[in-house]
Amino acid sequence: MECHLVHWNQKYFTFEECLKHRDGLCVLTYLFLVYFQWNNVKFERISENLKYIQNAGSETNIPANSLSWMRIATDCPSYYMYQGSHSGDSNLECATWIVFPVIIPIQSCQLNEFRKLKDKDGEFIKLNWRNVQPLRGQQVFLAVS
Repeated sequence: MECHLVHWNQKYFTFEECLKHRDGLCVLTYLFLVYFQWNNVKFERISENLKYIQNAGSETNIPANSLSWMRIATDCPSYYMYQGSHSGDSNLECATWIVFPVIIPIQSCQLNEFRKLKDKDGEFIKLNWRNVQPLRGQQVFLAVS
């Protein structure tokens, strides 16, 4: 599973305006893998609250420091970076992607909570991925500390 945190450049006044500029977005990418013998207590702050937002447009409050699981991935000696598009619907390279290569362990029951989420039509979200895109001369950089 992947998690994308999308940040938009506030020098542009709307998200839609960001999509028109090469420096419009920065997307932080976190990678997860199910480990059967691992209990990711920090991630439970997210997974245990998904039941309250299963329908599109719903909201809930989550406990403070619910994103502390990110420290596992960001505490690494390197990461990948490239310029790319925001979604499969766009050819505009408006996003700087940062991919943290450290795998965050989660339990299968935590992953299953994401499978219960529904789209705006009330259907379970199943196809929220896109095919691997060709590089077309694009460079992927490895940033090393």
